[in-house]
Amino acid sequence: TRSSKTLIISKTSGTFAAEDVAKVVEAIKLKNTDTDSQLGIRTATITYIDTVDNESASATASLQEAQRGFVINGESTGDFSGISVSSAGDVNGDGLDDLIVGALYADPSSKLNAGKSYVVFGKQDNTDAINLSAIAAGTGGFVINGESMGDHSGWSVSSAGDVNGDGLDDLIVGAYQADSSNKSNAGKSYVVFGKQDNTAINLSAIAAGTSTDGFVINGESADDESGYSVSSAGDVNGDGLDDLIVGAYQADPNNKSSAGKSYVVFGKQDNTAINLSAIAAGTSTDGFVINGESAYDYSGRTVSSAGDVNGDGLDDLIVGAYQADLSGKPNAGKSYVIFGKQDNTDAINLSAIATGTSTGGFVINGESEFNYNGHAVSSAGDVNGDGLDDLIVSADQADPSGKPNAGKSYVIFGKQDNTAINLSIIVAGIGGFVINGESASDYSSSVSSAGDVNGDGLDDLIVGAYQADPSGKTNAGKSYVIFGKTDTDAVDLSKLGDESKYTIDYLGNKDDNTLTSTVTNKDEIFVAGAGNDTLTGNGGMDVFNAGAGDDTIIINASNITALEQTGTGNRARVDGGGGADTLKLEGAGLTLDLTKISDRRIQDIEVIDMTGSGDNTLKLNLDDLLDASTSTNILKVLGNSGDKVIATGFDDSTTEKTVDGVTYTVYAHSDANTSANAEIWIQKGITISDTNLPTIAITSNVSKLKVGESATITFTLSEVSADFDATDVVVTGGILTDFALKANESKIYTATFTPTNSTTAGTISVASDKFSDAAGNINVDGADANNSVFLIIDTKVPNAVDLDPAADIQSTSKALFTRSEIAVGVAFDADISNTTDTDIKSIKVVLGGVGFNATNDKLILDTDITLSGNIAATNKVIGTVADLEYTYTHSSQTLIISKTSGTFTAEDVAKVVEAIKLKNTDTDSQLGIRIATITYIDT
Repeated sequence: TRSSKTLIISKTSGTFAAEDVAKVVEAIKLKNTDTDSQLGIRTATITYIDTVDNESASATASLQEAQRGFVINGESTGDFSGISVSSAGDVNGDGLDDLIVGALYADPSSKLNAGKSYVVFGKQDNTDAINLSAIAAGTGGFVINGESMGDHSGWSVSSAGDVNGDGLDDLIVGAYQADSSNKSNAGKSYVVFGKQDNTAINLSAIAAGTSTDGFVINGESADDESGYSVSSAGDVNGDGLDDLIVGAYQADPNNKSSAGKSYVVFGKQDNTAINLSAIAAGTSTDGFVINGESAYDYSGRTVSSAGDVNGDGLDDLIVGAYQADLSGKPNAGKSYVIFGKQDNTDAINLSAIATGTSTGGFVINGESEFNYNGHAVSSAGDVNGDGLDDLIVSADQADPSGKPNAGKSYVIFGKQDNTAINLSIIVAGIGGFVINGESASDYSSSVSSAGDVNGDGLDDLIVGAYQADPSGKTNAGKSYVIFGKTDTDAVDLSKLGDESKYTIDYLGNKDDNTLTSTVTNKDEIFVAGAGNDTLTGNGGMDVFNAGAGDDTIIINASNITALEQTGTGNRARVDGGGGADTLKLEGAGLTLDLTKISDRRIQDIEVIDMTGSGDNTLKLNLDDLLDASTSTNILKVLGNSGDKVIATGFDDSTTEKTVDGVTYTVYAHSDANTSANAEIWIQKGITISDTNLPTIAITSNVSKLKVGESATITFTLSEVSADFDATDVVVTGGILTDFALKANESKIYTATFTPTNSTTAGTISVASDKFSDAAGNINVDGADANNSVFLIIDTKVPNAVDLDPAADIQSTSKALFTRSEIAVGVAFDADISNTTDTDIKSIKVVLGGVGFNATNDKLILDTDITLSGNIAATNKVIGTVADLEYTYTHSSQTLIISKTSGTFTAEDVAKVVEAIKLKNTDTDSQLGIRIATITYIDT
């Protein structure tokens, strides 16, 4: 009935089954056919009437179409604002994402074409236009002024992630024609740290190092044009700071003209300049270089983060080389995926990626000649729902279905090996799908991930065709949103606009909404608005997008099973969005095992409520906690005494905190310094199940020992143990004494290790299954490199020798010498008992005896030595043994003879000792006993 706007649907005979009611209501749609799609709230009030005209309580669903956005107007004539645009993340920390707009021809402070970039803060209150002149004046954002005339800063702009780890998102701005250190057009890029005020940023101050607002990245060589492309790179090296990638497509790696280079710059917290020349030379630990494959490939003209394509936990990169040649296909183009790495800063050579000799990534080969694959490259998010990030590359001059230069884009699904991808295979529907341009000369070429636009749990894409002719408007351009999908069928942009595969089942608005599924085990989509909403699933692969506000998402056993599933086609997602959001379990006997659920399936959840209707279990580890929320590293868990938490890797705790009337026991991760102080707060009364197997780390205060020395051994347990003692320790090469718990410690023990004689090595270790923690878990250390200490020990005394004054004393038994014999000099005899002993490093001779006269007694070595003072000599030959040095200390009457390098052989010891003579130079040759005590000292 038109006048009352009332629709009544009845059965011709009989009544509706409940299932039929659901089918009919879900088939009802309301759409607006005006060309401008008039905005406003539409309300549908649905009433069910039974056979005796009893009416149900009315259920009203309202749809308020969101304000669609706002325009950003340029500041001055000829600025070309919008030449580059990018999301900026949350630069000012207000909870809303911001934008950055480049204007390469702007003239800050009358510097012609120095360029400007404008950061526009997010807003939600209105659709009023943004004027960049107001941003430049400090209202609604801030301006970034170029450094020098002709730099063209703002040609490229991008979000940078959180480069310095302060919690605010940062930015990167490219100025590809800047002159670095008098290198014309070497290019510069500038990292601008996030900040909460509106004051202007002057890139000249950042370049000079006088500003703490960021740092400059100086190009390597003249005419490289570094900064032509810039992008966030994600966390490539896994250090917790976001990294960057800068392209220099005119660079000449290995003398290959314009092969191009790209540079990965690691995140850092200071404002010191980065010189790409140092990164390229390998003398800097600030990043690594990616060298182009062949001359005039122009690699690095396009660069992008790629997400985690191979699923190793490190973010990956993609670099386009749109003019690369394939065999028989000039300018077919190539794109290269480079896997993240954390162990080195070695250069990446794209030639090795292309040939498959490197496992550091894979190449994407263009389809046909002059297609220019790699004209644009981007991460695509997870388009097919398999848990690996996907990629999108464009070939702007491809000719789909005979349409010249309509352009093609190719979606390549994530994969874990380094085999090459040929785009002809993608066109055939293997490993991805192709997106065919709509019309000839559209040049569909700009590509990007778009997030989850339709809320179906799969990431979507946006493709731009800058010369398309919508509604007959020549070259007005078009952009196309392509929804994520699990199949590999080709997408034709000419047919886009057909009914989407997925529809939103439950849609909220700005108010507090209760969105509850009424159908069991149906795959449904929930999209809430800005209020504090409650979203209740009823099983199946449900997708929850809670949006802003403090929301509650309720899931049951079927939802949990769906979240645990892996592989292509699983759309199940829980996204709490902004605010403090709660994931609540409905039912009893449930186990929410976050260790089994892919990181992306549950995100932006700050509280997990296990209470349900009975006893439930939560399992998680550190990674699960960190992945649960993008806004905090604290996860609160609610429940009661029947519920159980199994948290792996967290310390025992006696710390309690009370918030909003709830008392929690706080458990921190044992490696809190590297995990941003991650904590799990568990409501008091919940059973904490400790499944952590205790471990031990053993250290020594020294690594080498010799005779008379000992080592202090420290045993550090991961958990308190009541049964760890000295009998658990295995010792070789010595003995362990004074084993005791360290003062004021509960998990650290110390002991003293003393080596035994004639020992060359010592070990102190603890094997598995030797001690337990308070929960009865037995230690596991058999394969742990930290559970033993190895000491290098040398307590072996050099071989004994027979020493006799004068070689003939043994045959003559002469005990005394005549004056003439003393005047000539009496030699020593050295008989080495084991000639294999070769580790003697010095020979010590101490002179004495009642007859010794320091004034008139002299040593004969390589020459006569007067013993009345200190002596030092080098480069000497004694007894035909060369490269010797010796010192004589008068006060102690000690001579030490050493090798300049290395050690004496046993034969050399004999030669040196037998060359030593002692004589008396007094005219009467003073008689009396002289004693020479000779000692050998090893290494």
